[in-house]
Amino acid sequence: MASWDCYCALCGGPPWVMLRPEVGSADPEALLLRRARIAKKKRRLAGEPDVHESDDENNARAKELWEEKEISEAEEKRSYDPELITPGNIEWLRMCHCLGLGPKARVYLSPPGYYGDYGVFCIRPNAEDLANLDPNLPGGPRRGFLDVDCYTKRNTFACFPFHTTCYEILARAIFGNPDTTRIDKYAMYMAMQQIQVASGSRQHLGLDYGEIGGMDRTWSSVPGEEYSVHDPRLRPDISRTIQAMLSPQMFAQPSCLPDLSPKVHNDPFTTLPYDIIVMVTPYLSVQDIFSLLQASLPINKLTNSPNFWQWMIRVHILTWFPEIEDLFTSSEALGNDPDFKRVFLWLFSVTKPEFGMKGPFIGIANRRRIWNAIQPLALLYLDKIPGPTPLQEH
Repeated sequence: MASWDCYCALCGGPPWVMLRPEVGSADPEALLLRRARIAKKKRRLAGEPDVHESDDENNARAKELWEEKEISEAEEKRSYDPELITPGNIEWLRMCHCLGLGPKARVYLSPPGYYGDYGVFCIRPNAEDLANLDPNLPGGPRRGFLDVDCYTKRNTFACFPFHTTCYEILARAIFGNPDTTRIDKYAMYMAMQQIQVASGSRQHLGLDYGEIGGMDRTWSSVPGEEYSVHDPRLRPDISRTIQAMLSPQMFAQPSCLPDLSPKVHNDPFTTLPYDIIVMVTPYLSVQDIFSLLQASLPINKLTNSPNFWQWMIRVHILTWFPEIEDLFTSSEALGNDPDFKRVFLWLFSVTKPEFGMKGPFIGIANRRRIWNAIQPLALLYLDKIPGPTPLQEH
């Protein structure tokens, strides 16, 4: 029987660290050809007309180069850009745990482990882990050392594997901080089980992990999807990187806005108070908010203020991108009297998880992808236990 991979319940990525990064050739021309193929696919995905060289020309030169340099064609087509993926920025994949259901319906958080094969998560604690085992772990002569079925149960109860980092992101989505000890394990296991049963998947939880193609029968390192495995952990240095990218006029206020009032004849939102709009925005996706602003001039005018867009940044960006908090406390970082709508749109754009992404925000984009994926799980968890409202999709 052919083997298959199971994936992190929270991010959909591989719950193991690659023995070596699956990267392509670092030959300069091979890199140029790789990036040309990715750029072409990116334009195609965006629906843009392509006026550059044809696929046939690129592919013919690529095959010729692979033969000249003895580069594996299969590896080039199933590997990442060697300048984007390094051992350091995929190390976070190594730290994995699972939630499992033991005897007497007691849920345990496992010590560290990894995905083995054929749907099995291998729990392998070290000496320090053995001294701090979850009391709900099943007993036995080798307590703590378990091979547990992922997502479906055969001879044992099913478990749900995830990366330590992803579990911390989930805690932040629920509580506003990464303290995973606050998570009720039983309620979370039941929430995961409910989503998994509804999806029927044997490999992942069934959340919307974004438009990534790596989650096949076995993991595929798709060129252009480097962001999906890049380290999403907090980066305290990122605010300095952002400040170096900004120019004094980047977020300057527009000189004037056109008056469209004469074109509005009847708008049901005319009498809606500003406070109600602010109360509703955390429950809407950013796309829905912009659709509302485009559809209603009264709401557009009511929200055309610095306070509203500072609120949008706080609710829809700072929740998953807390490192940039100090940008808004420094009078120099954003310039004098910045247009906070422009600030919001810029931050929202540069952190968008999308095919072909590169640059300093690639790990932040992966964090945003994970944050979006776990929102239904966070909501379902809170339905099972009282707690604060999780932050909405971004």
